[in-house]
Amino acid sequence: MSRLNMRKQIIVSSTSTGIARLRVFGERRTFVTHPVNPCDTNRRKGANEYCGATSQRKLERFQCKSSQKQQSFHQIVYNQKPLSPIFFSSHSFDGFHSTNNCTTTRNFSCNSSNFDSDAVTRNKLIVKLGRTGNWKELLTLYKDEGNQFTNANYATVITSLSRIRSFPKRHPVFDVFLEDIVQRLRRQPTRDDDVRGGIRWFGTRAISNIVHSLAKMNLKTSQAHLILLNFLQPANATWFVQAGDGRDVSNALWSIAKLQFHPNAKTSSSALVLFEQVEQHMDRIVMGGTNGDNDNNHNNNDVSTKNGNDNDERRAVRSAATPLQVANIVWAFATLGIQGPKVFELVDKYAVWLAHEGQPHHIARILWAFAKMNIHPPSLVQEIEKQSDILFLPPNNQAHNMKMRNNYDNNFHNASNVIWSFAKLGIQPSSKLMRNIEQVVVSSRHYDNNDGDGDERQQHSSSLSPQVMGNMAWSLATLGIYSSSIFLEIESNAQTLVHYGSPQAISSTSWAFATLKIHSPSLFEIIHRQCSASQLVKDGSTQAIANIAWAFASSGYGDTNGKGNTNGVALFRAIEDNAHKFVKNANVQEIIKLCYSIVLQEDGCNHYENALRPLWNQAMELATIAAKTSPKIQHQKARLTDYDLRQLILVEVFTMTNGLYLQKPSPQLRKLMESVEWTDVQNKSPKSISIELKNLGFPHEQDVSPIQVQQRGSNEDGIGSFFTIDLANKEKKVAIEYNGSQYFLRDIATGEVSRVEDGTTKAKRRFLENGGWDVISIHYQDWEEAEKHGRTKELLQTHLQNYL
Repeated sequence: MSRLNMRKQIIVSSTSTGIARLRVFGERRTFVTHPVNPCDTNRRKGANEYCGATSQRKLERFQCKSSQKQQSFHQIVYNQKPLSPIFFSSHSFDGFHSTNNCTTTRNFSCNSSNFDSDAVTRNKLIVKLGRTGNWKELLTLYKDEGNQFTNANYATVITSLSRIRSFPKRHPVFDVFLEDIVQRLRRQPTRDDDVRGGIRWFGTRAISNIVHSLAKMNLKTSQAHLILLNFLQPANATWFVQAGDGRDVSNALWSIAKLQFHPNAKTSSSALVLFEQVEQHMDRIVMGGTNGDNDNNHNNNDVSTKNGNDNDERRAVRSAATPLQVANIVWAFATLGIQGPKVFELVDKYAVWLAHEGQPHHIARILWAFAKMNIHPPSLVQEIEKQSDILFLPPNNQAHNMKMRNNYDNNFHNASNVIWSFAKLGIQPSSKLMRNIEQVVVSSRHYDNNDGDGDERQQHSSSLSPQVMGNMAWSLATLGIYSSSIFLEIESNAQTLVHYGSPQAISSTSWAFATLKIHSPSLFEIIHRQCSASQLVKDGSTQAIANIAWAFASSGYGDTNGKGNTNGVALFRAIEDNAHKFVKNANVQEIIKLCYSIVLQEDGCNHYENALRPLWNQAMELATIAAKTSPKIQHQKARLTDYDLRQLILVEVFTMTNGLYLQKPSPQLRKLMESVEWTDVQNKSPKSISIELKNLGFPHEQDVSPIQVQQRGSNEDGIGSFFTIDLANKEKKVAIEYNGSQYFLRDIATGEVSRVEDGTTKAKRRFLENGGWDVISIHYQDWEEAEKHGRTKELLQTHLQNYL
C-alpha cells in the first residue's frame, strides 16, 4: 500500500464472544463490543468515523457523532439509533456495521490536503447557521471558503438551505454553488493525485443528500438538471446503488420522482440504469448485508476506478432499509410509471414485516404504489385487513393538541389512500376495514366540534382536503359502497371543496354522488352558485367537465326549481362557449357523455343546440372509427361500451322527437347500436299490474314504443324498441310507468330510496308529456305495500279514475 496515498486499512472482525480487533498496518488493538442480532430489522448501527493520517502510520483517533453527544468508538459501534451522517473522509464512510461471525473491510482515503480539523468546525458552523435561517451567512461562508469545502460541507450547506423557506433559490451565489457541484461531479479522481471531485469523492450519503435537497426545494434550474444528469450516468448510478444503503437509495429515487425527472428520450440511458440497479439489488437494499464477489449482477467495468478500493466497498456491510425507505422506493417507481416487477414482488414478500414495523402512512403509500402500477399484492392486502384497527386508530379526543391533529390528518389520508387502492385494484374491503374507515370520519367530526381553537375553514381544509374528499368519494362509488357518515361529512365540507378544490376533485366528488344516486341538492347548489362555471370549464380537463355535466344531468339538477332558477345553466352555457375545446381534445366517451348530459336538461336540445351539433358530429366520427376497429387493438379511451351506445341511442331519440335532426350514425355504428342488450337496464313491470288492469277493463299493451305512435309513425331508424312505455293505451295516449328503485335518488342520511326521481326518469317524463301522453307513475314501494295488504285494485283505480 502506497505511503504517498497515506491510506489506512481498517479490518473489523467480530465473533460470538463479542471481541473485535482493529488492525492498522500491523498494529492490533482489541476491545469489547456488543453483539448484534443480524435479523434486527431496525438496525441502523455504526457511526461516521474519520481519522487523521500521520507519518507514523497509526490511528490517532475516531471521532464519532451521535444524535446528542460524542461517544467512544466501542460504545456506539452497535448503537440502535440512526445517526446523522458526517462526511469527513474523501469517501463516504457510514461507519462499521458488524454482525456475528463476519468480517468487514473498507479502505478510505485520508489525504490531509482535503481533510482536516477545519472541516469539523466548518460543518458545525453550517449547521448552526442553517438552524437560525441565516442563508446569507451560509452563502458568504461558501464564497470565502468554498475552495476548502469537503463533501460534508457541500451536502450540509444545500441541506440547510433547503430547510429555509425564505431562501431565494435564484441567488447568484447559489447558482455558482450548484455549478461548483456540477464541475466536481464531472471530475475523475486518479490514484496518485488528490482530485477533489467525482461521485466517489462525494460519497453515497452526501450525493443522496444533495439530490434530496434539490427535490425538497423543487429546483428545476439548468444546474439542478446537470447535477441529476451527472449523478445518473450509468457508471455513477451503478456504483451508487451497489455502494449505498437503503437510506441513500430511497432518498435518491424519491428525489428523482419528486422532480418528475422521468426517463425520456434524452435521459433513458441514464435514469433507467438507476432503477434497473435498484431492482437487481432490492433484496440487499431491504435486508442489508454485503455485495459479495460472487454477485452475478455486478459489472466490474461499470464501477472500476483508478482508486482501487471498489471491491472493498462492495463488501462493506450496508444497513437494512426501514419501511419508510421501502415506501419511498416503490412510490418512486409508481410515480414515474417504471416497471419493476421484482421490486414489487419482493415488497409483497415482506408484507408482514412492513405491517408490523412500519407506520400507517408507510403502508398506505406502499399500497398506493401497487395500485398505481395495477399490481395486486395479496400478502399486503391481507395484512392491512388484519391490522386495520391499528392503521386507522382514531386520535384520543381528550388530547386536543397539534400532535393529535396531525395524527388524525394522517389517519384520514391513510384511509383515503387505502380505499382508493382497493377501488383501483377492484378489491372489496371487508366490513371490519370499512367500519374502521368510517370511524376515522366520525371521530373527525367529533374532534372538530370540540376543538374551539382555530377557524373552522382551516380545520376542514387540513383534515378533509378537496383531494382527499374526491379520492374517497370516487373510491366508494367505484366499489359500489354507500356510507352515510362519509358522504355526510363530504357534503358538510362542500364549501371547502368548491373554494379550494381543483376541477378534478369537484369532478370526482360530484360523479360519485351521481353514480350512487345520492340526493344532495346542497352540494350541487354550492357547485353551481359559488363556482365560476367559465373558469371551471377553462381550467378543468375534458374528462373532469364531462363528469361534472353528467353528474348534474343524471341527478336531475337541471330542472327548474320553484324560484325560476335552473341549476347547471351557467355550467352548460360555459360548455357551449367552449365547445371547440371538447371537439378538439375530448375522447369519444367524454363527447358522448356531454351530448347525453345536454339532452337530459330541460329543453336542452333547443337551449344548447350550438354546442350539441358540433359535439354530436365529432361523436359520430370518433364512434364510427371505434366501430370499425377491432376491440383488441383499441385504446381503452377509444372503446365504446354498452353504456356509451345506450347514451347515443337516447340522445338520438330525444333530439329527433324534439324536431332536432342530427347526423345519422354510419351503418357500422348503427349495427353496433342495435346489438346492445337492454335487458339489464329495462324496468320490467310486475305481471300483476297488467292482470289487475284487465280486471278493471282498461285496454293496454306492454312495452310500447312511443316513437312508433308519435309523429314519425314508424321504426325506420331501428331505435324504437330501446325506448318503450311499460303499459300504454295508444288510443287514449295513457302511459303507465312502473318505477323501480333504480329510478330514484337515495336519502343521504339513511341511504334509503327516496321519492325524488333521477335525471333520466325526469327526462323520459318530459319526453312523453311533450308528445301528448298522460304519464301515470307507480312507485314500486306503493305497489309492494298494496300487494301486501290486498289493495292493488284500489291503487290503480285512484290513478286511473279519469280514464276508466
